[in-house]
Amino acid sequence: IGRPGDGMGYEPSQQEIESASSLPSYEFRTASAKLLMEIGSAKTLERATVVLGSLLAESDEVAETFFLLGYCMMLQADGDAAKEYLERSLSMLESVQKSLSEELEAIQSFDDGGLGEELEGVEERIERVRGLLEEVAEGGVGGIG
Repeated sequence: IGRPGDGMGYEPSQQEIESASSLPSYEFRTASAKLLMEIGSAKTLERATVVLGSLLAESDEVAETFFLLGYCMMLQADGDAAKEYLERSLSMLESVQKSLSEELEAIQSFDDGGLGEELEGVEERIERVRGLLEEVAEGGVGGIG
């Protein structure tokens, strides 16, 4: 699996791209990776990494995928990789937060159509990622919490 800091970003191979098109849905693979991570054995964490890698090969624009990869790397005691993936997720979430805030500001006097709630959810995710990054910085890799 490539890492966000590898220069030009993650570049999936042609084989990964072709393989991704024959896989189950993105949502199914995300749910599968989460379940594999919950089991938490070395073997299932490796499999979760492979599944998450297929998701990244399909789209490198989903903050949740970077978050899950970062968390999976934390569970595997790979602090450097965890930090890189979590930082990428944080950057993406902060970008969404900024966009939502600007949108909300622009329509202040109108019904926000749920943007306020969406912004709150993004802010909660940002705090979760920041908390995990603090754990990584303190050497808290290799297990939950």
